[in-house]
Amino acid sequence: MGVLLRDHLLFRKRSSRSFTGVVFWGFLFLLPGPAFASPPCSQWMGKVIAVDGTLELSHPNQSWSRLQAGQYVCPGDVLRTGINSRASIYLSNNTYMRLNQVTLVHFPDSPKNESFWIQLQSGIAHFLSRITHRFEVETPYVNAMVEGTEFVVSASQQGSVTVIEGRLLTSAGSRQLSIGQGEMAQISPSDKSLQAIRIDSTQSVDWAVYFPPLITLEELISKSSDDREQSILRQSYDLINSRETDAALSLLEAQPDQSPAIRLTRAAIQLSLGQSEEAESSLIALQNDPELAPQALSLQAILEVIRSQPDAALDAARSASRLAPESAAAHLAMSYAWQAKLQLENATTSAEQATVMAPDNILGWTRLAELYLSSASYGKARHATEQAQALAPHHPLVLTMAGYVALFDLDLSQSKQLFQQALEKDPGNPSTWLGLGLALLRSGDTEQGRHHLEIAVSLSPNQSLLRSYLGRSYFEEKRGSDAEEQWQLAEKFDPNDPTPMFYLGIHKLFNNDPVGAIEDLQHSKSLNEHRAIYRSDGLLQSDAASRSAALARAYDEVGYDQAVLLEGWKALRQDPASPDGHRLLADRYATLPNHEAARASELLQAQLWQPLSVYPFQPQLSETGLSVIEGLGPSLPGHNEYHSLFSQNGLYAWVNGIAGSDDTWGNDAVISALEGPLAISLGQYHYQTDGFRGQDTEQEQDIYNGLLQWQVLPSTSIQLEARKLDSEDQIYTLKSIAPDADIKPREINEETYRLGFRSRLNQQHSIIFSAISQNRDDNQSASSTVTNRTQKTIEVQHLYNQEDFYLQTGLGNSEIEGDAKIGNPGDYFQLEETEDLTHKHFYTYLGYRFSEQLFLLLGAAYDNQETTPQQTIKFYDIPLPTENAPDKLSEWSPKFGLEYSPVNEITMRLAAFKTIKRDIAADQTIEPVQVVGFNQVYDDINSAEVKVYAVGLDYVPDSGNHLGLESIFRKVNTPIEAFQEEPDQNQREFNYHRIYFYHSFSDRMTMDLGHEFEDIDLVDKQFTANGNIYRTKTFITPVGVNYYLHQTLYGRIESIYADQTVDASFFSDDQREFREHLWNLNLQIGFRFPKRLGELQLGINNLTDEDNEIINSELDYPRFYPKRFLYSRIQLSF
Repeated sequence: MGVLLRDHLLFRKRSSRSFTGVVFWGFLFLLPGPAFASPPCSQWMGKVIAVDGTLELSHPNQSWSRLQAGQYVCPGDVLRTGINSRASIYLSNNTYMRLNQVTLVHFPDSPKNESFWIQLQSGIAHFLSRITHRFEVETPYVNAMVEGTEFVVSASQQGSVTVIEGRLLTSAGSRQLSIGQGEMAQISPSDKSLQAIRIDSTQSVDWAVYFPPLITLEELISKSSDDREQSILRQSYDLINSRETDAALSLLEAQPDQSPAIRLTRAAIQLSLGQSEEAESSLIALQNDPELAPQALSLQAILEVIRSQPDAALDAARSASRLAPESAAAHLAMSYAWQAKLQLENATTSAEQATVMAPDNILGWTRLAELYLSSASYGKARHATEQAQALAPHHPLVLTMAGYVALFDLDLSQSKQLFQQALEKDPGNPSTWLGLGLALLRSGDTEQGRHHLEIAVSLSPNQSLLRSYLGRSYFEEKRGSDAEEQWQLAEKFDPNDPTPMFYLGIHKLFNNDPVGAIEDLQHSKSLNEHRAIYRSDGLLQSDAASRSAALARAYDEVGYDQAVLLEGWKALRQDPASPDGHRLLADRYATLPNHEAARASELLQAQLWQPLSVYPFQPQLSETGLSVIEGLGPSLPGHNEYHSLFSQNGLYAWVNGIAGSDDTWGNDAVISALEGPLAISLGQYHYQTDGFRGQDTEQEQDIYNGLLQWQVLPSTSIQLEARKLDSEDQIYTLKSIAPDADIKPREINEETYRLGFRSRLNQQHSIIFSAISQNRDDNQSASSTVTNRTQKTIEVQHLYNQEDFYLQTGLGNSEIEGDAKIGNPGDYFQLEETEDLTHKHFYTYLGYRFSEQLFLLLGAAYDNQETTPQQTIKFYDIPLPTENAPDKLSEWSPKFGLEYSPVNEITMRLAAFKTIKRDIAADQTIEPVQVVGFNQVYDDINSAEVKVYAVGLDYVPDSGNHLGLESIFRKVNTPIEAFQEEPDQNQREFNYHRIYFYHSFSDRMTMDLGHEFEDIDLVDKQFTANGNIYRTKTFITPVGVNYYLHQTLYGRIESIYADQTVDASFFSDDQREFREHLWNLNLQIGFRFPKRLGELQLGINNLTDEDNEIINSELDYPRFYPKRFLYSRIQLSF
């Protein structure tokens, strides 16, 4: 194939001239497509994928005949490529063979030793093999024996074999030599022995590179004043249109007068054939030509892009643009150069200018559509594609781009049809094979999708992007070693691309190597700091945020809990719309006391921002007040988050279960289905236990949920969710202050309905909407208390996100109708209360990134609440007078946060803010939950006014050491409660201080050490018979060690020392101090099932059977299980 194509398909000039235009571009040629005919033999050896120039076949005793894409090769056939030609062949043993020019290959009549083998008699061939049986390549000089690898073989007197990945056994006569990645086996010229040489194996496939389309030949013809030169250029054009690019190059090389136009045309064709050195010598000389220097510089820029030299590419493109500001080719070259530097906005601007300069050139429109898709501007991408379709609806470039637009629209059938039509016209474009592979993967056809990605890689083996995709497809097939090799190669072909290291980190995370994952993910983040955010998968967004989220998952695996919070906050600082960032904060908050509302809110935001997904959240994660001690539920937050790197149509299921002491057992199960733009899931959760104290701590919970997601447009989705909760438990009383407290049963029935909407209007503007309705019945039989509440909360948020700052603005409205009844008829005390509450809320947050070292957050919120109570109080059936005046609240709440890193290893955070605890449906809000990493949505009393002052210091000298400290002071003013004696008794103070240290002893062992102190002063000293807690002081020192053995086993030993002082008051007006301390030893071992099927855990908490109770920060349940607890937990995914 050549870079000069039929111009009437590419460029339609408003002129009466019949000769319109021809385009220079990478080896794209109009060939019959890959719709393969029936093979002429029963045991075919190979089939032709694509041809650049001439590929000929000779049957036994027959002359040579020309081959085209779609034809087969049979046993005994001989193939040869012509000069200035290349070809791609798919072999029947699942190997992809790419032939360079002047290469001769013989296929034997019969197998040798039950293996697949071929003879490379001369030339150079690249092989991408994924076979499991023996495969041999013989040459007259060096032979190669393969079992699944990628290599290049050269058949010459200095014959050589170069391994790109994997290992293979080479031989020459009786001599054998095993070589691995980055090694070349070559015959020594002195003694003819085999010797291994370390080389840069990436250069061995330079001849197979793909060059994107760039320049029209008409520019050269129109500028030429020489009739003979015009005639030669037109003849070249005719040869290219007849699929004889090699003949066109031979014609140009044969001209005695090598004019600048002829030399430029030669250079363009040479680039399309991978002959970069030959082309570059001409381009350098032409850069001084007064007329053709802009075109030469433009091609030079593309060459530098292919070489992964973005700075040199940008310099060349800028020079071309300065010499010819009106040249569309110069602007297109600038676009590729900016993209190489991952500056998408600048790349898009340059492509837009190209369409202005040449509005009838499809190259500009298809390039612009590609960039619009990369930046999630789907409507603009569709418009640009339609402009190209109006010019040349059947051109393969246009069909390919239309296929990608349909893929983003999730019109998978149309997408596959368009890609297939494009391949019928041009089977040599790796981007088209990539698109068809992605469409097949999304449709659930993993094997065929991967096969098409392998073809794409074989057509352009040096593209890091294609390697990353191929690795992901292997990962999808649970072929971890193959995936790892592709990502390592992608990193080698483009060392500055953070994406391969990101996927390598994910791979290690699944292979029980979280320490190695941390190193790779940190390296990926450091690369991302030097390159703008653009992942090699345009379907995924906010790459920097995803890297932080993945790194946090790795930190969670090794017990670095504070590092999890910091990386979660960094993910949201980089992209406030990151679903990964919100999700990991939700998972981390699930293990922290007094963070249930924060966890539920972060989970809601993760759901709203997430793309269409088959991985829904477990039913219990959206509920609050479940009173399950940390780590003793059926599933652990965050586990198995990275099941897949592709979303695919199909049916999926997840099952988690736990069984433990005190007749504890539980499970959650989710089944989901994805089909095109629709995803649906059904979930169930059950948990029950007899409790650590028997009847007064037993509980049983059931939750059911259903979620429907509909992707209306690539940027717009709608969610519908329904949840039902049924819970029976006992109101907990701390044993030390009330050892003989009565049992207080409680029954809760709750139904929740949610409507969600998300739309990314463009790269900067996004909107989310949430509407939640909840009905809740709460029955406490011991106190004869029955409450019923109906809550409705509607919120909307707009996000404006630029490179240096973001602005989040939102408003909401909550309406509550509730009634409560205390006492039964005839009781000495009865109370009936109804309440209507309306709460209007507005907020705005501005986050400004002054630099990588300094970030400032400023914000404000306004709350307006009006409550209309209606009380009836009876004392021995005698009504008492009550005041039922409306209660109004109107408050402004300022927000301030500052993050500063004087050096890369140190991060300082400072925050001061005020907030009003809103009474909202399901305790879920879409307002930002944290300020520079400090939570602002605590489980305080509704309508409380909360002021928070916080400071944190984190020091990370290297990936193996983390240490820091954090202090938080909260002052909470709560509403005056009924019968409260003193108006000033509604003030509460919370002081929290923590230091931590994490260390990696090796890639197999880590340690986490911490110490925290919490002082809760409720001030209010109301008197009750069982004692009322008004102050607690708690010291906790946890120490944990993790060990990871091979790819399956891991273990953790954890020691926790806790000391707590509780002050309580009683009816007798006496105040007492109670002190408890405990030392818990927890053991856990785990086994990860192969193929990412799940894991099994066995553990013992509180090995020494300490029965002291340490109450949590909410003062409603123990923080640690107060007796020995044995458990087993299993997690499975299908």
